Amino acid sequence: MFNSPETLISLAEVAIAIAGFSSIVLVVKSTSSQTWSQQNTDFFTGMALHTMLAVFFCFLPSIVNIFVQEPETTLRITCAILGTQLLLHSAVVICLPTTQSLFYILPVVGLSFGVLQLFSFTDWGMQRIFELYLAGIIFHVLQASVLFLLLTLPSRDATDG
Repeated sequence: MFNSPETLISLAEVAIAIAGFSSIVLVVKSTSSQTWSQQNTDFFTGMALHTMLAVFFCFLPSIVNIFVQEPETTLRITCAILGTQLLLHSAVVICLPTTQSLFYILPVVGLSFGVLQLFSFTDWGMQRIFELYLAGIIFHVLQASVLFLLLTLPSRDATDG
């Protein structure tokens, strides 16, 4: 079918592990006396979304391969879907009112990875199509990890008091 389905399965397992840890964070933070800020809510939502998207995109080539038998075409289609999702998602995150100037780097990196997926339609990208696709999925896993880290760090209000 394509180069390495084991790699995609491993990435899906990592994303599922992050989702499991995020549920622990949800339980711990919801039992504390603090109320969640809008930014923490956005971090948690983003973390959950990125883990679900990573898992979805790990299995997408197998789903597309049912309808399209050629491996190169399968990966081009999945790269196009992943690139479109990354571009749209990053644009939405930039427009969120809780996105602070420091955090603009995260959606800008997402935009870059979205554009990177479009290289699958160039001569260079044809030779690296699976690596391009993996880079997009790894972005989702890393983004979920960054949001998990930001969510678990103590807030400034808690450390100032």
